[in-house]
Amino acid sequence: LPLYGEDMIDLFRSARPNAAMRPHVYAVAEAAYRNLLKHRQSQSILVSGDSGAGKTESCKIIANYLAYVSSLRGAKAAADAGGSAAAGAAAGGRGVEQLVLDANPILEAFGNAKTLMNDNSSRFGRYTEILFRAGRIAGARIRTYLLEKHRVARHRRGER
Repeated sequence: LPLYGEDMIDLFRSARPNAAMRPHVYAVAEAAYRNLLKHRQSQSILVSGDSGAGKTESCKIIANYLAYVSSLRGAKAAADAGGSAAAGAAAGGRGVEQLVLDANPILEAFGNAKTLMNDNSSRFGRYTEILFRAGRIAGARIRTYLLEKHRVARHRRGER
């Protein structure tokens, strides 16, 4: 079942996504991006859930979505300035959007541990702020918060 990818992104970027497609993480990301552009005000997406529910994966999918639609905006601007959209997209291939995405696996490598509930559970909460300029990703700030101090000093049997 193709739940993610460029075809699905294009579907959610259409003027009126089908109500039957919701809830979907792309719908949430698209609504935040549209409101950012329309109202020129910061937007927030809160991802929460139990251990192993997919919070980290959902955040990665949101970041990928925003990077993709942001790069499309840059490609369109390049085309409007006299280049082709494809050339604009190719030129931004290692742009800020990709650098922000590339930082995520590095951050995930630190602070994860095996628990009884999850083989790769994070000990940290993360606040990710993606910065935009003219609808394009301009940078990011990531703050981490130690959530489970008791597990840093000792852990239960079966955990590492």
